[in-house]
Amino acid sequence: MYCIALEFATVQDPQAQDLYTHMASLELELQHGISVVQTSEHTLEFASERDRSFAVLVLGKFSQFTARLVD
Repeated sequence: MYCIALEFATVQDPQAQDLYTHMASLELELQHGISVVQTSEHTLEFASERDRSFAVLVLGKFSQFTARLVD
């Protein structure tokens, strides 16, 4: 599987991180039709490299976190 980790610079609370990660997954699914699974409070998993690459671009608009590829 293909994963993205969301790195939070200012948000330290795990519940808040979980909420932002869920918000990111909803953005990807509802606005862009990308199927995604949230595997932790800061990790998203994708079925294809193409979806993961596009997701990194989409999630770049959020200031609460930085999306990083996980190998």
